[in-house]
Amino acid sequence: MKRNLYLYTLVAAILIIVLMVSCTPAAKPTPAAKPTTGLPYYQDKVITIVTPNSPGGGTDTQARLIASYIGRFIPGNPTFIVRNMPGGQNLVGGNWMYNIAKPDGLTMMLTAGGNIEAQVYGTQAWKGDLFKMPKVATWANGVVVYARGDLGIKSIEDLRNPAKPLLIASSGGTTELPIMVLADHTGIELKVIRGYDGSGAKRLALLSGEVNLNADSTPGYKSGVLSFVETGEVVPLFATGIVTAEGKLERDPAIPELPTVLEVSEILTGEPASGIYLDVLMLCAGLRSVVKTLVFPPNTPPEFVDIVAEGFAQMWVDPAFQEKAEKIMEGYEPIIGREAAEKAFAAGLDRPTEAVEWLKNFLGI
Repeated sequence: MKRNLYLYTLVAAILIIVLMVSCTPAAKPTPAAKPTTGLPYYQDKVITIVTPNSPGGGTDTQARLIASYIGRFIPGNPTFIVRNMPGGQNLVGGNWMYNIAKPDGLTMMLTAGGNIEAQVYGTQAWKGDLFKMPKVATWANGVVVYARGDLGIKSIEDLRNPAKPLLIASSGGTTELPIMVLADHTGIELKVIRGYDGSGAKRLALLSGEVNLNADSTPGYKSGVLSFVETGEVVPLFATGIVTAEGKLERDPAIPELPTVLEVSEILTGEPASGIYLDVLMLCAGLRSVVKTLVFPPNTPPEFVDIVAEGFAQMWVDPAFQEKAEKIMEGYEPIIGREAAEKAFAAGLDRPTEAVEWLKNFLGI
């Protein structure tokens, strides 16, 4: 009897336990621990944009515009500052950037014309290679060639029979190259007056009558010359054009009503440019098509470049930035991202050695 009572008690206890377990809500599984990513790399960092020229110029102005906006679009919201390193036709800043700046993602440079020319011409003073510098973005700064109204030029064909000898101002940069090469090929008589100190001095020389032709950056033309076009004192002739990432020459998007240098060549010769002449004209246009390129020092980790490139892309479509950029960037759309910018950079500058040597001989360098 006692044995049976014991068994009944044991069975009842087991049943009670089973019932308690079955009625208790199932416990939720413990979630896996999330990996801790820590703070963004650029948290509390200061990023320097080097400009290889003095304050106040086009490169400096664009760098300062970028520096004032881009930090808010990068994780960690780093502070951006601009450092001017002028001298040596932009090579003081370029050489420091290539050989001394640390590849830690905290220093960039916005190139200027002298950097691009030195890369193409193989200038001895240039101790670097822009093709080895990771790129955030690249964009153009086109060229417009225009004449004084009293020269009597109403069309491109009139360049062959101007009312006065053709005189063009030169400061030794890339802006005059297309019209100089064009004149050499087509037999147009053109005298180059050298020694002018920058685009402002060249512009003034034309307006004062010292010369009757000038080649100006498209932004410079639109801000400093366009009003004289409206009065008839200046006549625009052509814009060099922009080399695309696919290697084609298209009309300057900032002033698409003007023909390209290749269109002008065909008008004057009656046939499309070809051979070495085509390569040289494309090189002249390419020099201006990638003249503004935002680069890091060589060996900068690609993840840093990608973070900044993504921030640049977001900044570019921001309405507040666009309002400012409309006046400073003058309608030039950047090509953004490491691979895309590198492709565009190569399309602008990668021309046959023969074309480079021809241009160097033509310029006496």
